[in-house]
Amino acid sequence: MLFCISKGSKGEGKPSYTLRLPFELAAHNALKLTNDTFELLGHPSVLVLEEDQYVLIIKGFESAEAANAFLYKACAGLIWVGLTASFGIRFQVEATPWKLHSPPRPINENASHAKTLEGWTETDGQYDGRKTTVVAEHKRLVRSMGGKVRGIIIMPTLNLAKAMMEGMSKGKAELVLRDPKLSLACEVYLSSPFESTPAASFLSRITALEILAFETKRSGPVLKLVERFGEDTSEALENECDASLREEYQSLKSSVSRLRHKSISSGIRELVESTLGSSEFGAEGIPNAKKVAQLYGLRSKLVHEGYSIEKAIRLANNDLGVIVPQILRKLFEQRCIELGG
Repeated sequence: MLFCISKGSKGEGKPSYTLRLPFELAAHNALKLTNDTFELLGHPSVLVLEEDQYVLIIKGFESAEAANAFLYKACAGLIWVGLTASFGIRFQVEATPWKLHSPPRPINENASHAKTLEGWTETDGQYDGRKTTVVAEHKRLVRSMGGKVRGIIIMPTLNLAKAMMEGMSKGKAELVLRDPKLSLACEVYLSSPFESTPAASFLSRITALEILAFETKRSGPVLKLVERFGEDTSEALENECDASLREEYQSLKSSVSRLRHKSISSGIRELVESTLGSSEFGAEGIPNAKKVAQLYGLRSKLVHEGYSIEKAIRLANNDLGVIVPQILRKLFEQRCIELGG
């Protein structure tokens, strides 16, 4: 399927709105669809496969505003699914407005899609079926889509619903998406399975930890040295007339400013210790904080030298596939409580 259009709403009745949340899973993940209807916080919901994408359809909203407000809870639920099931999952958080025709457009009875829209003589608007949308069911909306290839079947619909409810019920779950760092870290981690190589996937997963790494200031004596170096750099910058040298000094000044905090490796280690505990051990009997610090060293080698041992990257990917979601789940739960308090 390259392109298709179909009815995207009921096109009749009193005003009502449906939230459509399309999402994509990584190639080695898929869902076993049962066509069961389930409830998400009181809203009748169903998970369907439209052509080659999954769509979570949540019904029963009296206004577009109510549906948009619920969207953040639903997205938080999908994030929780990815973190608990180790799924690579991608979706659009913000709803894309559907396009309104003014006036409504008549349907040409000789058009190729006329049979698909049988029963309608005109349409009120249209929307892209691959994008998150709040659909006005009482309008006659056309849905257009393009296609991709799907993966294997591994998760029943009701399991997805159960995991979503678990995430959505954690305090003010929707507010997790208002935490820019945690939201971005989740997005980066959940996108890692979409990468085409182990190295690219590894870099995505370690980047998720970089985003969340603690910025801890260095001790007093070290800070004094940094400040002194910063003052010397600023003075050199002020007294330099050569444009190219001024640019170098400006760059150096920025680098010196970053020296006020400990290294990213130290920040990641402190993040892991704070979140998972300093004595929590991984599968190999190595404390997780120490293991992640080692993995960040592998990241530096890969980025700066462009070389790494394939086996080491594969094992590192496996380690991060366990440790990173543990951290994100813990922070998810903490933020639900902190932001909702």
